[in-house]
Amino acid sequence: MHYVTEDELREAYAREAFGSYELPEDARLTPGARQFLIDFRVSFEADASRAGSRVRPHEGPGATHREDGVGLDALGYDANLLGARLRLLARRTLGVDNTVAREAEAPAKGAAEPVVAVEGLNVVYRNGRRTVHAVHDASLTIAPGEVLGLVGESGSGKSTIAGTLTGLVPIASGSVRVDGVEVAGARRRDLLPVRRSTGVVYQNPASSLNPRRTVGASIAEPMLIHGGFDSPARRARVRELLEAVRLPAAMAERYPHEMSGGQRQRVAIARALALDPRLVIADEPTSALDVSVQAVVLDLLRALQAELGFACLFVSHDLAVVDSIAARTVVLNGGRVVESGPTEQVLARPR
Repeated sequence: MHYVTEDELREAYAREAFGSYELPEDARLTPGARQFLIDFRVSFEADASRAGSRVRPHEGPGATHREDGVGLDALGYDANLLGARLRLLARRTLGVDNTVAREAEAPAKGAAEPVVAVEGLNVVYRNGRRTVHAVHDASLTIAPGEVLGLVGESGSGKSTIAGTLTGLVPIASGSVRVDGVEVAGARRRDLLPVRRSTGVVYQNPASSLNPRRTVGASIAEPMLIHGGFDSPARRARVRELLEAVRLPAAMAERYPHEMSGGQRQRVAIARALALDPRLVIADEPTSALDVSVQAVVLDLLRALQAELGFACLFVSHDLAVVDSIAARTVVLNGGRVVESGPTEQVLARPR
């Protein structure tokens, strides 16, 4: 049995070697190594039964962990999420800039027309005499097939910007173009193509799924609203989508309360992909999940995005999650864009 120590973790990251750092099958984390990660505010209260097949404790089902070590798989991490959290830790505590090359880089000038183009966006909320300027002169773009991270503290305007892309949040001034359609000032009829080509995954699947509808009915709802599918085609598409998000087709007959949080979020992802969207808005899709299920959902999103090639606006306050999935990142503070660029640069060398 191999015990991974705190010094071994620090040394691996100081050498920028995590990408090639492999653990033996019987690897265990010593208490010091475990505390090293816990100090980075990472919870290891992983529930293997909720995490599904990705979490396989070495000791077998129902086994308890020994006091002197804990298996890495049992913590519920895949290599991408664990690597992202430790890269951030290395940057902050060790002064190491061990960035990782990404397949998707920032879009080059002269590339295809962006799926999303926001210019000088201002959003103002009014409640009686009170006025809140939620977004100030914000600008951003998302290229076809690109994942853009949008980060900031609570109340910084992340979800407000996401809402303007679907036309659900009124725009005071500025331009918001989605798939070539100007959303600002558009009539409801003009927004139909935008809403058909946009899928949304919300933060809490327990509230975004109708508890009175079966899973199959929830996934099929966009097909009913926008048309183009008869009943057999809808059933076939629901089965296809459930398989795509790694759920059995029999889940279509279940209700949301009969599923775990991670399973409900996978259903929400399936519904967002029902109409083959060009843009997916993921608004804090993992923040309501425990760390073990986060890894499963992020792995699924990465795989689906690579396979289907949709553009994605990934909203989060968790820098490690954004680091593991986004090629570029925009940082908001007080409704203003204060930083924008490749994720490695924004997180490792902020201006």
